[in-house]
Amino acid sequence: MLYFIYPYPLEFTVALKSSSKLWLIFGGYFTVLAGAAWFSFSTFRQDILTEWAAIQASQTAQNHKLLRKYYAEKVVSVVKNKSDIPVDWGPNRDQVNTIPLPLTLWFEVAEAHQKDKSLIEYHIYSDYPFPPRGDRKLDEFQRNALSALVNGEQLYYELLGNTVRAAIPDHMTSEACTDCHNNLASSPKRDWKVGDLAGAIEVRLPIQSQLSALNSAFLSSFSIVVVAIFFITLFTLKYIFDLLKRENLLAKNLEQKNSLIALNKTLKGLAHNINTPLGVALMASSNLKSSNEIEEQAIDMTLSNLRKVSESVRLITLLSDSDEPSTFNVRQLIESCTSGLDFSSENINLCLDIQDIHVTFPRSVLTMSLINVFKNFSHAFNDKEEINRRVTIKTYKEGDFVKIEISDNGKGMKITDPDKLLMPFHTMSNRIQFGLAHSYCSITSCGGQLSIASEPDIYFKVTISIPYTKATPNSKEPIYSLRRSN
Repeated sequence: MLYFIYPYPLEFTVALKSSSKLWLIFGGYFTVLAGAAWFSFSTFRQDILTEWAAIQASQTAQNHKLLRKYYAEKVVSVVKNKSDIPVDWGPNRDQVNTIPLPLTLWFEVAEAHQKDKSLIEYHIYSDYPFPPRGDRKLDEFQRNALSALVNGEQLYYELLGNTVRAAIPDHMTSEACTDCHNNLASSPKRDWKVGDLAGAIEVRLPIQSQLSALNSAFLSSFSIVVVAIFFITLFTLKYIFDLLKRENLLAKNLEQKNSLIALNKTLKGLAHNINTPLGVALMASSNLKSSNEIEEQAIDMTLSNLRKVSESVRLITLLSDSDEPSTFNVRQLIESCTSGLDFSSENINLCLDIQDIHVTFPRSVLTMSLINVFKNFSHAFNDKEEINRRVTIKTYKEGDFVKIEISDNGKGMKITDPDKLLMPFHTMSNRIQFGLAHSYCSITSCGGQLSIASEPDIYFKVTISIPYTKATPNSKEPIYSLRRSN
C-alpha cells in the first residue's frame, strides 16, 4: 500500500523517521483537514435537519389554517345562518349548547394535543390577546417571531435544544373575521381590516430521533472522508517530496553546469598553453633528418607520440565546447572525433560514409556522445577475431532529422528489451552497451534521439538522430594536423 502511495518506500520511511518536523507537518495537515471536515459536516447536518423540520412544521401549521378556514366556512357559517345554536369563545362554553369559534377550536385542539402528550405541540399567540389570555408571557422566541412576521417574514424558525420551533403568520382572511373582532366589546383591537396580521401560529417539532439517525449516517460518511483525507495527505506529501527532489536536482544540475563552464574555460586555456609549444615541437621534429637508423627510429617514435598528445589536446578542446546550441558541420565533427581514437591498434577498419550536413545543436553534447559510442565499439568484437573487423559510420538526412549511424560486424547481442539496455547503470556481460545510457540521456535531453539494433554474431548498430535545421555553414575548421616532411 505504501509503495502505491509513494514509489520510493525506503526513502519515504527514512525521511519520516529522520524528521520530526515532517511528522508535525503531517499531523497538523491531517488534523486541520479532519477538523474542517468535522465542522463542515456537523454544521451541514444541523442546518439541513433544522431546515427540513421547519418546513415540516410550517406545512403542519398551514394545514391547521386550512382546517380552521374550512370550519369557519362550512360549519360556523351554516350554524349561525340556519340554527339558533350560539357560537361562543367563553370559558363556560361547554356548560351550554354552543359551538366554538374557529380560533377557539384551534386552541382546544392544541390543548388536546398537549394533554395527550403528543410529540408535536401547537401554539397561537398575538400582540392583541383576548382578556382571558392577557396574562400570558411570551418567551424570547415568540417575541422574535412576532417581530419577524410583522416585518414581512413568511416563516421564522430556530433550533432550540432538540426541538425545532417554527412560526408562520396568521392573517385576518375575511370580513366575517374582522366584523366579529371589531364588534366584540372585549376585543383588545376593534379596527381590524382584511389582511392584517392577527398573530402567529407556532408548531414545535422534536427532532431527536431524526438527529440520532442522521448522526449514524454522518459518522459513517465522516469515516470515509477521514480515510480520503489521509490518502490526500499522503499524496500531498508525495508531491512535496517530488517537488523538493526536482528542486534539489535542478540546483545540483545548475551547480554542475557552472562547474563545467569553469572547467571548460580552464581546459581551453590549458589546451591553448599546451598547443603552442606542442606545435613547435611537432614542426621541429618533422624537419629533423638523420642518416643513423637508430636516431631515425627515435625521431619517428617521438613524432608519433607528439601526434598522439596533439590529438588528445584537440579532443579536450572539442569536449570543452559550450553546451549552447551552435551551427557546425557534422562531417568535420565526426572526423575530429575519430581522428583522436586509435582503431588501428585494435585491428579495426574505420569506414566513413559521411556527408557535409550542417546542424544546429549543442556541439559538446554530440561530441561527448559520439566519443562515448565510438570507444564502446572497440569492445564489440570477439578476441579471437583478428581480421575483417569493421566499424562503419554513415550520415544522411531523413525527414526532419540528420541520422548518424554507427555499426559494426562484430559479435552483436540478443536484445529483448531495447529500452532496458539504455537505462542508467544497466550492465550485461557484453560490454558494448555499457555507457550508452550517458549518450542516450545527453542526446534526448537536447531534443535528439538514440536507438539501437543488433543481431547476434552479425552486427550491432547505434543510430543518433539530430533535429535538422537549415543554417549557414560554419567555416571554422578543426585544429591543425601536421605531417612529417620528407
